[in-house]
Amino acid sequence: MELIPDLEQKSILYDGANVVYWIKNRAGATLVFLHGWSCSSALWSQQADLLGQYSYLPGHGESEVAEAELTIEYMARAVESVLQHEGVEQAVIVGHSMGGPVATMLLRLHSNRVSAIIYVDSFFDLPENYVNQKQRKAWRESLMDDQEFRDTIRRRFLTDRMTETVKERILQVTTETSKYVRLHSVTTDKLPHAWRHDEVYDIPALLLVTPVYADIDRRWLQHMPGLQVENWNDHGHFLFMEEPVVFNSRVKNFMKQM
Repeated sequence: MELIPDLEQKSILYDGANVVYWIKNRAGATLVFLHGWSCSSALWSQQADLLGQYSYLPGHGESEVAEAELTIEYMARAVESVLQHEGVEQAVIVGHSMGGPVATMLLRLHSNRVSAIIYVDSFFDLPENYVNQKQRKAWRESLMDDQEFRDTIRRRFLTDRMTETVKERILQVTTETSKYVRLHSVTTDKLPHAWRHDEVYDIPALLLVTPVYADIDRRWLQHMPGLQVENWNDHGHFLFMEEPVVFNSRVKNFMKQM
């Protein structure tokens, strides 16, 4: 991970594997940053002035992965184990991409732990859960090809708003993630958790979304009526790396309004 001043690297054992995270004690609300699929906390380095805690999800970055299947629930429970270990009673979760559903699952499993969620170009459920088994199989097979995976990252996620350094950083981090994690964290055959009609979480929530994911699942608003949706047009999936100053300012303003 890129060096972020005054952050301490720590780890705990969860389900037989090390979960690595970076932390800085700060006054006020605890911010927990969750990265996306095949990423790592290194990509949050430009959010250093927000401080807080940056977690590597199991199997990503420096975190290990046990034999258990990499489901959203598994990852959410790993995050909760970090919060419990650090004595954090409540936190504001910032989840990018796949980190968003992990944040939502953490809310569902341990609602007392989550005071608010900021979703960064994320979704109600993993996009893979909206396709049939044949399509999922084809997606899994394409992910096995390293060059095709690299080309997919370039094509879908890198933009002209990024510096060459940022582009290379994203490519480096995503391609260094193990193929096992690349495949199993998004193409699991396990069904997502069902929602009860009356399962409602009335907490402050913000979705910063680009056009690709702007057509959100309407169930999101039913189960989280406090969700504010802001469209970031002309931005790419890693908007927090494209416009770090603007993004950080929006996070700070959201925190002030809570």
